[in-house]
Amino acid sequence: YLQWVVLREGEESERWLQAKAISERLVWSVDPRPVSSDTRAELLRMIPEVVEELRKA
Repeated sequence: YLQWVVLREGEESERWLQAKAISERLVWSVDPRPVSSDTRAELLRMIPEVVEELRKA
């Protein structure tokens, strides 16, 4: 999907920037780094947002 979006729409397109941001957040949710005292709370807040963004994509 990412390759298709960047090739079709370009690196400056809004769709590419959104897809890239979702991918980065998804990877971070699997391996959150750096780990701090707020990491768990941030992860719990972010997971529903990432799921919703993936459904829209």
